[in-house]
Amino acid sequence: MSKKILLSVSLLVACAFVSVSVNAQDHKDHKKDPEKYIKKLDANNDGKISKDEADKAEKGKLKDHFAKVDVNKDGFIDKAELETYWKNKQAAKEAKKQQKS
Repeated sequence: MSKKILLSVSLLVACAFVSVSVNAQDHKDHKKDPEKYIKKLDANNDGKISKDEADKAEKGKLKDHFAKVDVNKDGFIDKAELETYWKNKQAAKEAKKQQKS
């Protein structure tokens, strides 16, 4: 009986670990590809993310940074704005890393 329980618990833990790993990789893939990220959040399939769509996003901080990402202030985030934001964020991260060295 205890072997069955141990096996069941082990399988459950393994499945949970795989699920977390897949979700983390999926998130990283979206960060590398703005089109995939937009497609994931774009509920009405217009090719851009509205404030409402960003607010409904499961995870991430896009809703918190929407105004900063929406450079042209049209109420939507398009591929170019998202790419620029990510590049600037990465550059700032690299600069901060350089300052620590």
